[in-house]
Amino acid sequence: MRTWQSLLFTARNLHFAAAFAICVLYLGNLHFNPDLSRKNDLYFGADCDRVLENLKDSNDRWTHYRDRLHPFFSIVAVTVAKVPAAVGISGKEFVFYRLFFGTFGALLFFALLYRETSPLQSFASLAMLLSTLSFRLFSTLPESFLFGFFTIMLALYLARAGANPIAVLIASMASATTNIALGVIHTWRSLTSFKQAVQIAVGFLTIAVLLAVIQRNMYPTSDYFFNVLAVKDETRYMTRALGALPFRAFDFLFSGFAMPLDASLTPPIDSPGEWRAFLAHGYWSKRATLAVALSIAGVAVLYLTSASVFFANKRRGELSTLLCGFFVFEFVFHMIYGESAYGDSPFLFSLHFVPVIILFFSLHRLKKFEAVYPPLFIGMALLFQYVNLYNFDAIFR
Repeated sequence: MRTWQSLLFTARNLHFAAAFAICVLYLGNLHFNPDLSRKNDLYFGADCDRVLENLKDSNDRWTHYRDRLHPFFSIVAVTVAKVPAAVGISGKEFVFYRLFFGTFGALLFFALLYRETSPLQSFASLAMLLSTLSFRLFSTLPESFLFGFFTIMLALYLARAGANPIAVLIASMASATTNIALGVIHTWRSLTSFKQAVQIAVGFLTIAVLLAVIQRNMYPTSDYFFNVLAVKDETRYMTRALGALPFRAFDFLFSGFAMPLDASLTPPIDSPGEWRAFLAHGYWSKRATLAVALSIAGVAVLYLTSASVFFANKRRGELSTLLCGFFVFEFVFHMIYGESAYGDSPFLFSLHFVPVIILFFSLHRLKKFEAVYPPLFIGMALLFQYVNLYNFDAIFR
């Protein structure tokens, strides 16, 4: 018995070591062009210049004012990004930031699936994640979304492990105030009494405010997440254009996986512009056009099959319910948020929800065809890579 346990433990360690190596090699070999990061809103509305300067903790051009919406970005993400400079290596803030949060976010993603599915399925899902345009793009351009991805995976892992709801609330909101919806869903499902609700609320507010005060002392230009007047400014990004909803829904559901990038377009480029160009004159080859169509069709099939499995299952686990609840919240939220400077597209925020969608796909498989899913996910990962890399270097290198 001990021999089998020892072998299982060794196999698990090898699997996690392999997953870690895959993530490090993938992220470590991605290109980073600082010249592309000197302006904001050129690429899908990303604040590249601001985030790059924030990671350097350079306040001469950009302050840490966005902590009002990314509550603990400075105290966690910026502090981590400054590690290379602390040991005498300059100019590597973003490279280390993406390596750290990209790798450990992906490892948490892998760990969640490893507990729920087979090792083979876990690796296949990881391959799909790394192949999405969302993961590749926001590991190439400086933005806050890699940190957001990490905090969402951390919150899900803590919830799956039965951690204190306060920890899940803090982790879920660390990168974006709206992501606290994940923690709220978990807390609501965990409550057993009004007294417990009060204790959680008081504990959460005490810790969150204390962290914000410490952050303000470490980074004086930081703004508090509870600055209601500052957060109110974000309402100007709320859209009321009903005509934009069909594309917004399509963009949310599909663009984060694969998008036909057109190298002939000049910045600023956005998701609606890329899809319009594709529909106007197709892609650069029939094979690439077919790859785009197959990518969309494959993802659509996974939406349908995973939803049918979820609703047919009367004994849903906590993780399944959390994934579904957060997906629904994100979908509704991004149907109304993102007009004006953010463009009419949820794609900018896709690294917050695409990994959640892949987790949902992975956990809700048709039992009769479970053996088909790992090769299917690998095949789709290759399709995504083909579509996303077709003109990627021509634009972002």
